[in-house]
Amino acid sequence: MRRMTILRAALIPVVLSTYVLMAIPVERLVARRAPAARGWTSPWLARLLLALLRIRVEASGLDALRAGTLVVANHVSWIDILVIASLRPMRFLAKAEVGRWPLVAAVARAQGTIFVDRARRRSILPANAAIAAALAAGDVVVVFPEGTTGAGDEALPFRSSHLQPVCDARPASKRIVPLALRYDNSRAAWLGDATLLPHLWEMLRAPPSVCCAVFGAARDIEPGVSRKRLARLMQDQVARLASEREKPSLSP
Repeated sequence: MRRMTILRAALIPVVLSTYVLMAIPVERLVARRAPAARGWTSPWLARLLLALLRIRVEASGLDALRAGTLVVANHVSWIDILVIASLRPMRFLAKAEVGRWPLVAAVARAQGTIFVDRARRRSILPANAAIAAALAAGDVVVVFPEGTTGAGDEALPFRSSHLQPVCDARPASKRIVPLALRYDNSRAAWLGDATLLPHLWEMLRAPPSVCCAVFGAARDIEPGVSRKRLARLMQDQVARLASEREKPSLSP
């Protein structure tokens, strides 16, 4: 058992390196001729990494996603990125520190991740401008308004800063979708000052687990709605989805 855990751990940097050296250049070549193909390899990478972690994803409500949609999710763990990315190509808003992680940074940039420095309020404006441009281009963008990770049993207060782009967007990009993530293994939560590598090792040693990704109905933004009101509405909807007990259908 320990040998298999070590083998799976050793395969993770191999998979990431292979993706950076081979898949990303191929994707860029394809995207030059077909821009809509950008990001088409990212779900395969996420699914492979989840397989190494022995985490199965069950998802419902994927039909709510359309071009130019902002997805608002609760945040439990760094694993959330893999879970969501495994479903379809999406772009994420991530903390600036991710842009300095070896290999992970290269993958994140290739997938169009938007970075924000949470220690500098002035970084909010360029991040929001990037979100607005992505929505206008028809991308699906994922944000975690809690601003930090929680245990997953209750949504933390949603911050409204990065919901402003969807409030200001043209009508075609005024779509927002709530997403609730639930893990059947409490050890998936990445809390407090926990560092990445020890938590990764803990998850590799853990028994197989399941993450449920429940998308709510898309909401069209009413004219004049404030971002703070929108944040409260989304927090309530994510909390409701997280508390539902019905079992979602298996994701593709």
